[in-house]
Amino acid sequence: YTKIGRVVFLKGALKVLSQTATGGRFNLLGLPFSSTAGTEQSGANILQCQIVSGTGTQASGFIAKLAAGSTTMTVQTYSGVGQSNDSAVTLQTNTFIHISGYYLV
Repeated sequence: YTKIGRVVFLKGALKVLSQTATGGRFNLLGLPFSSTAGTEQSGANILQCQIVSGTGTQASGFIAKLAAGSTTMTVQTYSGVGQSNDSAVTLQTNTFIHISGYYLV
């Protein structure tokens, strides 16, 4: 990550070594700074997320969100008209998760 003023830019990839979930979303915890809270921009932090090599059953895209005042990123499936909490089923052994974007602190 890189922080310039109030903006944190991040980019990275994770590899899933094992997975036992049969449903639900997954969260990435411990981002370097809490996102902004209490402003018109709080809760508007959406990052790009791509899951590569998953063997689950979801055909949707993915969306990564960072709630206001949080250091936890939530990854959900996204169909273009809504989001759901079933992204964990796509994560199989050797799945790669690529994330990039920025958020305000």
